[in-house]
Amino acid sequence: MKLDIIDKYTGELIDSLEADTEETIKEKIKRTAQWEYKLLNTTLDERLDTIKDIAKILLKDKEKIKNIIVGEGGLPIKYSEWEFQMITKAYNNIDWLLESGIFPLNDETIPDLDTNKVSVIKK
Repeated sequence: MKLDIIDKYTGELIDSLEADTEETIKEKIKRTAQWEYKLLNTTLDERLDTIKDIAKILLKDKEKIKNIIVGEGGLPIKYSEWEFQMITKAYNNIDWLLESGIFPLNDETIPDLDTNKVSVIKK
């Protein structure tokens, strides 16, 4: 099954995405859970590099993402540009944001309510 992204003002089809099924969702959750150990054993620098890699992907698909923001959200193009710049600046400047204390990095506790396990991510 496909999910259509429709421009709410023109009714134009912007894009179609394959809908997840119960099986694909379970598989994605399983794959994500397998990364928990790896995440807990990464350094802060490795995590920051990953965040910067995400910024590169966002920038590569910038026009497509902006068009979705405009079409599906019904927002002006200037707003989508501003929103996109804010996101990519935060990703690209994550080192400075952490060092400045704007985003303080403390040990983070992540509870899993299904298994009653707690993961602690150390800085």
